Amino acid sequence: MLSTAFRTPHTLIDPVLFVRSLATEAISTGSDLPPPIPPKHTTKPRTRLYPRPRPTIRHHKETLPSLPPSFGRNQLLPVSQSTREKLESIVSQFDAPIRYAFAYGSGVFEQDGYPAKDFSVDSPMLDFIFAVTHPAHFHSINMHQHPGHYALHARLLGSSYVSKVQDITPGVWFNAFIPMGGVVSSCLWCT
Repeated sequence: MLSTAFRTPHTLIDPVLFVRSLATEAISTGSDLPPPIPPKHTTKPRTRLYPRPRPTIRHHKETLPSLPPSFGRNQLLPVSQSTREKLESIVSQFDAPIRYAFAYGSGVFEQDGYPAKDFSVDSPMLDFIFAVTHPAHFHSINMHQHPGHYALHARLLGSSYVSKVQDITPGVWFNAFIPMGGVVSSCLWCT
């Protein structure tokens, strides 16, 4: 029927109107009709995957008694002068601003099974923690000064990537097996 309607010169049927009349959607020619009412949003009951928040429990903080002036002094361990100089020389090699730094582990404190501190190849790794105020700024400067401190993907994506990853994780960026000042060290940068 459609082919005969178009071929007949007698009838003046517009093909567009004819096809629209066969469509399933309704066409409104007048603007007198109000717009349709939007459906109401119903709240879904919470499932076990999204439990209700627990009520807050107020904890009463006890005030600490006044501490003696010698409190915590037993936590400071003596370090030999040669080890102290080596650690300070490594930290001083960084141009990027470091708020504070400390070293820990078997590379700093003597342990059984390692020779005396001569900082040779057989000596244990020195472990550092650097606290920085502005991680993106620190990593930008450090990437230019010490590109070997970062993996290839971190160097390609830049310091903003490193600081974003550092924001996702517990605020740290860790690199191991970094050669600095003739020793191998690991560095953990935290904000």
